[in-house]
Formats: sequence, C-alpha cells, structure tokens
Amino acid sequence: PPGVRHGVVYKPDEPKEYLVMVYAIHRSAESPGRRQPGLEYVDRVERALSGRLYLIARDAGGCRHLLPEIRREVNDKQPGWQLALEDYCRLFFVRLMRNVLGAGAPEAETGQANLAVEITKYMHAHYHENISLEDVSKAFHITPRHVTRIFSDYFGTSFRKTLSIYRLNYAKNYLCYTDKSAEEIASLVGISAVQTLYRLFKENEGITISEYRKYHRKT
Repeated sequence: PPGVRHGVVYKPDEPKEYLVMVYAIHRSAESPGRRQPGLEYVDRVERALSGRLYLIARDAGGCRHLLPEIRREVNDKQPGWQLALEDYCRLFFVRLMRNVLGAGAPEAETGQANLAVEITKYMHAHYHENISLEDVSKAFHITPRHVTRIFSDYFGTSFRKTLSIYRLNYAKNYLCYTDKSAEEIASLVGISAVQTLYRLFKENEGITISEYRKYHRKT
C-alpha cells in the first residue's frame, strides 16, 4: 500500500511464521425473520468485498493483538485450549471484518493496486531473466511511463531499484543454502556482471558477499 516500504526484505537466517485462517459462512435455511444474529453483518462484509481480488485495510480492529494469544494456546495446549482457541479465532474474525468494513478503498484505487501487485508478481517470476521496464509495459499493455508512475505512487521507489532488491534477496538464499560461486549466483538471479552483485551487497548490507555468507551460512 502507499507509504509502506515494498520488497521482499528479510534475513534468510530468521525463521518465518505464516498464519492462514480459513472461514466458511454457512447460510441458515430458516426464514428471513429468524435469521441468525450477525448474518446481516456478514452480508455487509460480502458486499464490501464483492468484485475485489484483495483489500488493503488498516488494522483498526486490533487483530494483531490476538495473534500472540492464538499462538500461545496452540503451542501450550493447556486444559481447555480448544475452547479458548475457538473464542480467540471467532473474535479475530469479527475484528478482521471490522477492518474490511472500515477500509473504504475507492474502486479506482483498487484497480490500480491490483495492477501494481500483478506487476510485482511478474517480476518475481522473471527476475532471473534480463527483463526491463519496457518488457513489463508490454506484458501488461501499458506505457513504461505508467509503470514508473505505479511504482512511485504505490511503492515509493523505482522499478529498477525494486528489481535489484528482489535479485539481491534471491542471491542471499543462494549464498546461505548452496556452495555456488558469486559469479554463478549473479547469473542465476539475472545480474549480468558479478561486480554489480558485489556493489549491491556493499550498498544494502554494508558487508561483502564473503562476509555475508560466512555469517549466515547454513550447515
């Protein structure tokens, strides 16, 4: 979203945690006058999400504060943890839906945001190739100027810089998990000259490639 630093910026030696919550809404067969409490609320949420591939919303509902509690119940499994987990997940869902209703993103912005996401997905799929701004513009049938404006508006950076950061982070994984040389890695991540990879490491990490590999090496 606008104002948020973009890119796959991470340290390969840090463990990653992913949380996926899947909710299914079961419709009641009862008459409209006897609908279950909250279904009108769910209807509002469904209308807010209609026609959208995704929605960016501020966590005004405080969902993030429930995650440590959910993690604790799952990990500790104290007596009654299933009941507590069910309550936490239900509350998480309610607060998540409040975030959805409070987002209010204009439809025009949503279309542009979808395009921005699709462009970055294209870059992740082709980062190892010699892709350019013109290649991206042709793939999405828009002008290079439009691509540049999207990166400036949504990510606060340029296409070229974003692509360099992508390639740098993929190179980090090769350094940590393989014995490949710097020259091989540069070629694998779409960098034509190994000197460019050396420069990217020095500018972004403040250390050399060999120093990075020695510090983060996985055995």
